[in-house]
Amino acid sequence: LHWMVNECRRGGYYLTVFNHSGVVRTVAEGEYTLPEAEKTVELSFKNEASPAILEGDGILSIENGIYRLTVPAGGFAFIKFY
Repeated sequence: LHWMVNECRRGGYYLTVFNHSGVVRTVAEGEYTLPEAEKTVELSFKNEASPAILEGDGILSIENGIYRLTVPAGGFAFIKFY
């Protein structure tokens, strides 16, 4: 996964996460993605942040206080948190 964080002028931050894995392109078949290239990562936020996905096809979940982000092959997640 590739990620970057930007600070917002009005407060809070944007986190963007990309999964470049699993994208295949061939002349014969065109472009397609491999489901097994889906990636899941644990996210940590300071100061009890409250993240929310604004755009993309990632899935953000929380279990026992631990955030997990799952991003499919070729997908992304655009998250805002305070």
